[in-house]
Amino acid sequence: MRVRTMVVLVVLAASVLVLVTGAGSLQAESKRGVRRAPSLQTAVFDPGIEFVAELTAWQAVVDAEQARVAAEQARFEAAMQALVHDVAAFVESVTPPPFPSEDWFWQISLCESGGTNGWRTGYFGIEAGYPIGHLSYEEQLAWARDIYARAGAGAWGCTKRVGPAY
Repeated sequence: MRVRTMVVLVVLAASVLVLVTGAGSLQAESKRGVRRAPSLQTAVFDPGIEFVAELTAWQAVVDAEQARVAAEQARFEAAMQALVHDVAAFVESVTPPPFPSEDWFWQISLCESGGTNGWRTGYFGIEAGYPIGHLSYEEQLAWARDIYARAGAGAWGCTKRVGPAY
């Protein structure tokens, strides 16, 4: 048994010696100028100066691209906010005026029908194609507002006598 143990120890020592001298020779080769291509495996165990420099350069490129994209996004958002502001200002400028006052509509009804609910044309002289005299003043006022929204104050002949809506 002693001989067998000795043989195993000698084989084990020889294997360790081969591994140590082999690793030393690889290290010596790399120091002598043998250039190895960087790979993930070598980067993990032996990154080397060139590989670290290359990674640093790529990180700088990525950082610059991220900064450029962030600046471009900020410019886009500012342009969109300015556009929304301009569109809102335009819509406000072309929005039709609100309805005239209740008093103006009452003055129109006084001029058109003498302030009475005519059977055929109602308070506002509306020619609906059928009698509207059965409708209340509020219902006829809603019709008058609809007419005003579509045709303006010129829809009534009495506008010249009553005066402008505003």
